[in-house]
Amino acid sequence: LARKTKRNGKPAIEDPQVRQSLIELEGYMRAHEYSSYRQLTKAAKNESPGIVQLMNKLNGTQIGHRAAKIGLDLLGDVSLIAPDPRRTEGAVQGAGWVNQFMWSLGTALAGGTSNIQRNVIGERGLGLPRDEAAQRSK
Repeated sequence: LARKTKRNGKPAIEDPQVRQSLIELEGYMRAHEYSSYRQLTKAAKNESPGIVQLMNKLNGTQIGHRAAKIGLDLLGDVSLIAPDPRRTEGAVQGAGWVNQFMWSLGTALAGGTSNIQRNVIGERGLGLPRDEAAQRSK
């Protein structure tokens, strides 16, 4: 998408900010990939994945959201008016990126919001004390 989308008459991939966003995304994706290998290895050895599983869930939803946001940023307003690429040959992938972005929000909420996931990781995974606000609500 960054190669096909134009910014200031040039492919967006040549824009330093776009390149930085893509590099950051790749870093998160590589870290998630190797963390997933770690989780898989533990499962193959019949060991509990522990905190790795909780962190992979959180990171996976954040990576999906970040990737979709980059796609929307690249397309700009075109993403709101372009036809769905699944229905039109060769169309700009606007509607597909909007759908991906919306699904990324839904996925994050379905698995528990990021803050809740962080609390679970801290409490169950790291053994930290419960959040004071949660204790007061009882």
